[in-house]
Amino acid sequence: MTVQELIESGIPGKWLSRELYRRAAFHFEKCGELHEAAECRVKAHEFNHAVEIYLKLDDHARAAPLLLSEKRYPEALNCFQRWMDEISEETQEKQVSAMLGISACLKMMKIDLQAARDMYCKARKIIEREDKDDDHGHSSSLASGRCWEALGIYGRALDRYDLVQAGYEKSLACFGEEHNQERLKTAVTYLELIQKNRLLAADLENRIAEWSLPEDDDIVPEPPLVPLRSEAITVSDDESSEVFNIAPKYPRRPLEYVKNEFEVLGEIVLDHTTGIMWQKSDSKNEMPYEEANAYVKKLNQDHFAEYEDWRLPTVDELASLLEPEKNSENNLYIDPIFDCAEGWYWNWTSDKRVGGGAWGVHFNDGSVGWSSLNYSSYVRVCRA
Repeated sequence: MTVQELIESGIPGKWLSRELYRRAAFHFEKCGELHEAAECRVKAHEFNHAVEIYLKLDDHARAAPLLLSEKRYPEALNCFQRWMDEISEETQEKQVSAMLGISACLKMMKIDLQAARDMYCKARKIIEREDKDDDHGHSSSLASGRCWEALGIYGRALDRYDLVQAGYEKSLACFGEEHNQERLKTAVTYLELIQKNRLLAADLENRIAEWSLPEDDDIVPEPPLVPLRSEAITVSDDESSEVFNIAPKYPRRPLEYVKNEFEVLGEIVLDHTTGIMWQKSDSKNEMPYEEANAYVKKLNQDHFAEYEDWRLPTVDELASLLEPEKNSENNLYIDPIFDCAEGWYWNWTSDKRVGGGAWGVHFNDGSVGWSSLNYSSYVRVCRA
């Protein structure tokens, strides 16, 4: 299942982090696919950003519940009312959602409480009218399930967890096997709201596991083939050979090499072997160690490539880019897909040296060494 198929299915894959959804949203926005971008923002829990996109599209149906969840009650009320004006009488579940939204806004703003109650009672009548048994005695209406889900959302807005549980439990019962994707989507949302109720959460997790589609097992990514140390350490000269797994004498090259599997993603390079994402280019300028750390901080402040957790690599990580033979294209011991400055090409790492200095990697001769912190070197950042 591709990312797009996952987004369209409405099932938030546990393996797909909020950060990846945020990055997907960034690319959807660049392509002008705003609805897809907003949906990714929601799954990344960037609700206010999603709201702005939906309002720009005049999509009141999606903007209003988000405004309510963010406690922006006056804006939410206006949005629910505009949505109500757009809804046809045939779409009962939408009417229910809009009515309950208006009622919640009025209650939270403490204005016209009678109108809020009347709107709630009207919505409940529609819900109960929709909740009819099928031929087997079980409610299985998709519309009914969505109506009950709207009641759960209403309960969440008012901190009425009795209504949350009643609404979502009835909703899940309505969807049944014939609407499994809808059921899974609703169950995951419900699970986020009941984490404090450990028994109920555990029971729901078991139900979700039973309902999960068989093909979900096929999309779980495998861990990196070669996991590498990411935490910086301080290493003495005597310890370096064993700790870094390098030759004890010059040129101090790795005793084992990583077989990289690189994928270029614009201004970054992903190594599927180690699971590390690299800056495709380098710092362009050489700099002492203190400036190198400032350079990393600036990249994070600028959200380089839409991330803000870049760092200096450890020796283990940076040495994983070393190749056993010098490459004829760039005359360096590194794949030419990386942009490298000309001349003596040395890169800083986050690992310090006992007695002073920091360790780094020489891509001219393929070795590991150390230098004074005042020495100027290039920087290539990474993130795991």
